[in-house]
Amino acid sequence: MRSAALLLLLTAAPIAFAKAPAESFCTPQEDVIFACRAGAKLVSICASKDASPTKGSVQYRFGKPDPKAPLELKLPEVPTLPPKTATGTNVPFAGGGGTWMRFRKGEYAYVAFSGIGRWGPKGETATKAGLVVERGGRRSPT
Repeated sequence: MRSAALLLLLTAAPIAFAKAPAESFCTPQEDVIFACRAGAKLVSICASKDASPTKGSVQYRFGKPDPKAPLELKLPEVPTLPPKTATGTNVPFAGGGGTWMRFRKGEYAYVAFSGIGRWGPKGETATKAGLVVERGGRRSPT
């Protein structure tokens, strides 16, 4: 079941995160699943073009958006099959949907999320995306 949810997430995530900025740590040989600024830093989730539960890879990358600066965090360190890398799912709801991916390292978890729905002031379509850092299962002050 976890593999099926991750496959659904990988195929739907590029659509769900369609407003991701062009700037990312992903290479031209990868799909940008998620990219956003976190202050002066950049967060990217990159997937190999063949990513699925049985092949390819997905990786979380974080650091300064300077090509000369090394990445501060890469999860996992080496390419790994998507089901062994992250958990996540898509959540459909009226007028839109949401998706999230969680990457873990020790007691920390990094959760990228995106959603679109009719929750604007007058029922207009609105989007929401971001990153939550958890420590010991609780949201960490960042």
